[in-house]
Amino acid sequence: MHKRSFTQTLWLPLVISLIALLVASVSAAWLKRSTSIDERKHDLVDIAHVGLAIVCEYATLVEQAAAAAHSLTERAKRLQSVMGMFQVGAVAQSDAGISTIVCRTLRI
Repeated sequence: MHKRSFTQTLWLPLVISLIALLVASVSAAWLKRSTSIDERKHDLVDIAHVGLAIVCEYATLVEQAAAAAHSLTERAKRLQSVMGMFQVGAVAQSDAGISTIVCRTLRI
């Protein structure tokens, strides 16, 4: 029989280990890809929920502001009818961002 040298006996384990590393690398890359796709899907769902919550919150604030504006308008009309006065006003804005209402009162 022919006796193999040291380098010839190492070729078979070397090839087998390289094939095993290749298989392990490809399977790890495939799992990472599928995991990252699932994570992206979950992130998109979470972002959609956050966006919807923000829109709902702003819709509630707009409804409250509209109701408050309507109630303030009604209150002002009642006060005008009770007092029998008509106020002409202008809004002045100062540098500090404070709004001041300057009114003139006229008798009807």
